[in-house]
Amino acid sequence: MEIGASPSADIPSIPAQVPGSVQLALLDVGLIPDWKHGTNSRLCEWVENRHWVYEAIIPDEWVQSGQKLRLRCLGLDGFGSLFFNGVEVTQFRNSHLPVVLDLTEHWIATGNCLRFVFEDIPRWLGQFGYTSRMTEWKTRFNYTWDWTVRLVQIGIHEPVLLDVGDGVELGHLWVHTQGHRCRKAALCD
Repeated sequence: MEIGASPSADIPSIPAQVPGSVQLALLDVGLIPDWKHGTNSRLCEWVENRHWVYEAIIPDEWVQSGQKLRLRCLGLDGFGSLFFNGVEVTQFRNSHLPVVLDLTEHWIATGNCLRFVFEDIPRWLGQFGYTSRMTEWKTRFNYTWDWTVRLVQIGIHEPVLLDVGDGVELGHLWVHTQGHRCRKAALCD
Protein backbone atom coordinates (compact mmCIF):
# COMPACT_ATOMS: atom_id res chain seq x y z
CA MET A 1 0.00 0.00 0.00
CA GLU A 2 0.95 3.63 -0.19
CA ILE A 3 0.26 6.59 2.06
CA GLY A 4 -0.51 10.10 0.79
CA ALA A 5 -1.46 9.23 -2.78
CA SER A 6 -3.18 12.60 -3.36
CA PRO A 7 -1.40 15.16 -5.57
CA SER A 8 -2.37 17.93 -3.09
CA ALA A 9 -0.98 16.10 -0.03
CA ASP A 10 1.64 17.72 2.21
CA ILE A 11 3.62 14.46 2.18
CA PRO A 12 4.41 12.77 -1.14
CA SER A 13 3.23 9.22 -1.71
CA ILE A 14 5.36 6.76 0.28
CA PRO A 15 5.25 2.98 0.71
CA ALA A 16 3.53 1.65 3.83
CA GLN A 17 3.59 -1.85 5.21
CA VAL A 18 0.38 -3.46 6.40
CA PRO A 19 0.10 -4.20 9.26
CA GLY A 20 1.81 -0.99 10.30
CA SER A 21 1.14 2.64 11.05
CA VAL A 22 1.49 6.05 9.47
CA GLN A 23 4.21 6.84 11.99
CA LEU A 24 6.19 3.72 11.07
CA ALA A 25 5.92 4.49 7.34
CA LEU A 26 7.11 8.08 7.94
CA LEU A 27 9.98 6.83 10.11
CA ASP A 28 11.02 4.27 7.47
CA VAL A 29 11.51 6.98 4.83
CA GLY A 30 13.13 9.46 7.21
CA LEU A 31 10.30 12.00 7.43
CA ILE A 32 10.11 11.84 11.23
CA PRO A 33 12.78 11.02 13.82
CA ASP A 34 12.76 7.89 15.99
CA TRP A 35 10.31 8.78 18.76
CA LYS A 36 12.03 6.43 21.22
CA HIS A 37 15.06 8.70 21.57
CA GLY A 38 15.19 11.75 23.82
CA THR A 39 12.34 14.17 23.23
CA ASN A 40 11.89 13.17 19.56
CA SER A 41 8.29 12.13 20.28
CA ARG A 42 7.36 15.82 20.43
CA LEU A 43 8.62 16.22 16.85
CA CYS A 44 6.18 13.49 15.76
CA GLU A 45 3.00 14.86 17.33
CA TRP A 46 2.00 16.73 14.15
CA VAL A 47 1.21 13.37 12.50
CA GLU A 48 -1.99 12.92 14.53
CA ASN A 49 -3.28 16.31 13.35
CA ARG A 50 -3.59 15.31 9.68
CA HIS A 51 -5.84 13.14 7.57
CA TRP A 52 -3.99 10.15 6.08
CA VAL A 53 -4.81 8.03 3.05
CA TYR A 54 -3.74 4.44 2.47
CA GLU A 55 -4.27 3.35 -1.13
CA ALA A 56 -3.80 0.11 -3.06
CA ILE A 57 -4.75 -1.11 -6.52
CA ILE A 58 -6.13 -4.66 -6.50
CA PRO A 59 -4.69 -6.73 -9.36
CA ASP A 60 -7.40 -7.52 -11.93
CA GLU A 61 -6.39 -11.18 -12.14
CA TRP A 62 -7.28 -11.78 -8.48
CA VAL A 63 -11.02 -11.85 -9.27
CA GLN A 64 -12.73 -13.83 -12.02
CA SER A 65 -16.15 -13.00 -13.46
CA GLY A 66 -18.99 -14.14 -11.21
CA GLN A 67 -16.91 -14.44 -8.05
CA LYS A 68 -17.83 -12.80 -4.76
CA LEU A 69 -15.42 -10.33 -3.20
CA ARG A 70 -15.29 -9.80 0.55
CA LEU A 71 -12.88 -7.45 2.33
CA ARG A 72 -11.87 -8.21 5.92
CA CYS A 73 -10.07 -5.43 7.79
CA LEU A 74 -9.04 -6.86 11.13
CA GLY A 75 -7.63 -3.69 12.66
CA LEU A 76 -8.15 -0.14 11.41
CA ASP A 77 -6.60 2.04 14.08
CA GLY A 78 -8.46 5.25 14.04
CA PHE A 79 -11.55 6.80 12.63
CA GLY A 80 -12.36 7.32 8.98
CA SER A 81 -13.91 6.01 5.78
CA LEU A 82 -13.23 3.21 3.34
CA PHE A 83 -13.64 3.88 -0.38
CA PHE A 84 -13.67 1.32 -3.17
CA ASN A 85 -13.43 2.70 -6.71
CA GLY A 86 -14.34 6.16 -5.47
CA VAL A 87 -17.49 5.05 -3.62
CA GLU A 88 -17.60 5.33 0.17
CA VAL A 89 -18.57 1.82 1.27
CA THR A 90 -18.34 2.27 5.04
CA GLN A 91 -17.05 4.33 7.91
CA PHE A 92 -14.98 2.91 10.76
CA ARG A 93 -14.96 4.36 14.26
CA ASN A 94 -13.37 1.77 16.49
CA SER A 95 -9.84 0.43 16.32
CA HIS A 96 -10.67 -2.84 18.06
CA LEU A 97 -13.56 -4.11 15.90
CA PRO A 98 -13.03 -5.76 12.51
CA VAL A 99 -14.72 -4.35 9.41
CA VAL A 100 -16.10 -6.93 6.95
CA LEU A 101 -17.63 -5.81 3.65
CA ASP A 102 -18.98 -7.38 0.49
CA LEU A 103 -17.41 -5.41 -2.38
CA THR A 104 -18.78 -7.54 -5.23
CA GLU A 105 -21.20 -4.91 -6.59
CA HIS A 106 -18.41 -2.30 -6.73
CA TRP A 107 -15.89 -4.43 -8.69
CA ILE A 108 -15.05 -3.08 -12.15
CA ALA A 109 -13.21 -4.76 -15.02
CA THR A 110 -9.87 -3.05 -14.43
CA GLY A 111 -8.10 -0.67 -12.04
CA ASN A 112 -9.91 -1.38 -8.78
CA CYS A 113 -8.73 1.03 -6.09
CA LEU A 114 -9.06 0.49 -2.35
CA ARG A 115 -8.62 3.66 -0.26
CA PHE A 116 -8.66 4.08 3.53
CA VAL A 117 -9.03 7.69 4.66
CA PHE A 118 -8.05 8.19 8.30
CA GLU A 119 -9.45 11.37 9.85
CA ASP A 120 -8.07 13.36 12.75
CA ILE A 121 -7.91 11.31 15.91
CA PRO A 122 -10.45 11.96 18.68
CA ARG A 123 -8.93 14.40 21.19
CA TRP A 124 -10.88 13.30 24.26
CA LEU A 125 -9.99 9.60 24.36
CA GLY A 126 -6.93 10.08 26.53
CA GLN A 127 -8.81 11.81 29.33
CA PHE A 128 -9.12 10.09 32.69
CA GLY A 129 -12.58 9.68 34.19
CA TYR A 130 -14.37 9.08 30.86
CA THR A 131 -14.12 5.28 30.76
CA SER A 132 -17.80 4.69 31.56
CA ARG A 133 -18.82 6.98 28.68
CA MET A 134 -16.63 5.38 26.01
CA THR A 135 -18.48 4.09 22.94
CA GLU A 136 -15.64 4.33 20.42
CA TRP A 137 -12.41 2.58 21.35
CA LYS A 138 -8.81 3.38 20.64
CA THR A 139 -5.79 2.54 22.78
CA ARG A 140 -5.82 5.26 25.41
CA PHE A 141 -2.21 5.02 26.60
CA ASN A 142 -1.10 6.39 23.20
CA TYR A 143 -2.27 9.76 24.52
CA THR A 144 0.51 9.85 27.21
CA TRP A 145 0.44 7.90 30.40
CA ASP A 146 3.06 7.83 33.12
CA TRP A 147 5.11 5.17 31.30
CA THR A 148 4.90 6.25 27.65
CA VAL A 149 5.26 9.30 25.45
CA ARG A 150 2.37 10.72 23.45
CA LEU A 151 2.28 8.89 20.13
CA VAL A 152 -1.29 8.44 18.92
CA GLN A 153 -0.95 5.71 16.32
CA ILE A 154 -2.91 5.87 13.07
CA GLY A 155 -3.02 3.10 10.51
CA ILE A 156 -3.80 -0.52 9.79
CA HIS A 157 -2.55 -2.55 12.74
CA GLU A 158 -3.85 -5.98 11.64
CA PRO A 159 -4.02 -7.73 8.25
CA VAL A 160 -6.38 -6.68 5.47
CA LEU A 161 -7.69 -9.79 3.73
CA LEU A 162 -9.50 -10.12 0.43
CA ASP A 163 -11.67 -13.24 0.20
CA VAL A 164 -12.53 -14.20 -3.36
CA GLY A 165 -14.79 -17.16 -4.08
CA ASP A 166 -18.33 -18.38 -4.55
CA GLY A 167 -19.63 -16.51 -1.49
CA VAL A 168 -20.43 -19.59 0.57
CA GLU A 169 -19.09 -19.50 4.10
CA LEU A 170 -19.65 -21.05 7.49
CA GLY A 171 -21.32 -18.44 9.69
CA HIS A 172 -21.25 -19.54 13.32
CA LEU A 173 -19.88 -22.74 14.77
CA TRP A 174 -20.46 -23.70 18.39
CA VAL A 175 -18.61 -26.64 19.89
CA HIS A 176 -19.65 -27.86 23.33
CA THR A 177 -17.69 -30.33 25.41
CA GLN A 178 -18.91 -32.63 28.11
CA GLY A 179 -16.52 -34.01 30.70
CA HIS A 180 -16.90 -37.29 32.60
CA ARG A 181 -15.42 -38.41 35.88
CA CYS A 182 -13.80 -41.37 34.18
CA ARG A 183 -11.53 -38.94 32.29
CA LYS A 184 -13.34 -39.30 29.02
CA ALA A 185 -14.84 -36.46 27.04
CA ALA A 186 -17.30 -36.17 24.20
CA LEU A 187 -18.14 -33.47 21.67
CA CYS A 188 -21.83 -32.63 21.58
CA ASP A 189 -23.75 -30.93 18.81
